[in-house]
Amino acid sequence: MKSRLNQIPNLEELAAQAGYRVDRLAKLCGCTDRHLRNYIHATKGKRPREWLLELRMKSAAALLLSGEMNVKEVANASGCAQASHFSRLFKQFYGQSPSQLFANRPSENPANSVSDTQMPI
Repeated sequence: MKSRLNQIPNLEELAAQAGYRVDRLAKLCGCTDRHLRNYIHATKGKRPREWLLELRMKSAAALLLSGEMNVKEVANASGCAQASHFSRLFKQFYGQSPSQLFANRPSENPANSVSDTQMPI
């Protein structure tokens, strides 16, 4: 697909800057919502909403695993006004609540660490 969107080096970072919203991302990319939706569907093989949710959840999981933010802070950083809504989305996506992931994150002690295959990201 020929598009100037192919020239954008990291669409994922722009999506985060746009708050994982198609309309804001389209403005940052300098194109219409429709063009961006078609581009994402053609290049990512997913609906834009699904792709943006995946990015949002991966980012949230990384923040939770880092231990730098609690669940409520991660919910806000992920663009969810309510932690309960964020928790439902997260659990649907990963099969465990964000609180469970936060509580079971790898510690500094290698004996208590979780292997890469067990991490959701």
